[in-house]
Amino acid sequence: MTSNTLVSIIIPAFNEQSRIKRALKSAMSQSLREIEIIVVNDASTDKTSSIVKDLSTSEGRIKLVTHDTNKGLSHSRITGINVATGSHIMFLDADDYLQPMAAERLLQKSQETGADIVMMGTRRIVQSLRLPLPLFSPAKYFTDESMCPTMLIGALLSKRGLPLSLCDKLYSRQLLIDAQLNATTDFYGEDMLSNLRIFSIAKKFAWVDYVGYNYLTGGKSALSPTDLWIKDKELYYSCRKLLSDLKIDSSENIQALNQGALNALMSAIARQLCNPFSSRKKIEQWVYQQLNEMPELAIDANSLMSLAKQDLRRHRAFYYMSLLIG
Repeated sequence: MTSNTLVSIIIPAFNEQSRIKRALKSAMSQSLREIEIIVVNDASTDKTSSIVKDLSTSEGRIKLVTHDTNKGLSHSRITGINVATGSHIMFLDADDYLQPMAAERLLQKSQETGADIVMMGTRRIVQSLRLPLPLFSPAKYFTDESMCPTMLIGALLSKRGLPLSLCDKLYSRQLLIDAQLNATTDFYGEDMLSNLRIFSIAKKFAWVDYVGYNYLTGGKSALSPTDLWIKDKELYYSCRKLLSDLKIDSSENIQALNQGALNALMSAIARQLCNPFSSRKKIEQWVYQQLNEMPELAIDANSLMSLAKQDLRRHRAFYYMSLLIG
């Protein structure tokens, strides 16, 4: 790969033979030509590797790196960072795809503003219905063109502010190296923990009014609301420790983290209430138990149940759509 690479697009892949080609073609079709496409094959047992090799014969910008054993998403991303040569890095999941001007628009904004993190808008694609749904628009959330990243940590922690994903952002490669990202064994929460490290040392954040990332979803989550909350609770304590380790455990950030946990718990309650076969009494008992285990959330069960009921309309829409698309 020549030294004029401006953006490295890192695609971790494990058994993605049915979807990797779409992701690769979206990267190959970028209007910015000075890119490299790094596919980290995480010991796939299907035809993922051969598909990438076939495409690389006609596309010299594709670089294939293969793990001998399956190491997981965060390990694969770190492998990609270590072999990247671009001045900036983007992440693309193998089952998603980019719009043609994503890399160009993000890089242009970085060059104009000096930002070491630039974010774009995203949309969710319901595959079975071929239905695009807005997911996040920076133009509707931000007013300032650029800002200090450390001021946005609270928005990450609250889980209803800044998106947690690594994939809707362009990062300075040096920033990712300096952040000393740790590989985790659990996919859930990996993006949150990585972004906390990154945002804690970044100098400038900017955004573009461009929906450039397409996140594909196929239907219902494999986790039940209660199982998902268990994951959220584990993530809460991981974030609490990391905030302390990074010395950014200000009262404002702890408050935002607590709010994020409350938002996650309200979502778990609302999703249970959506199910007409759920027992309200059992749900209430479950809520009491969760709040007893987490007194730091400082809210009583009745108040939380009332807030969750107010959130029902939004969750009913997702609940019935999940039933429809299976």
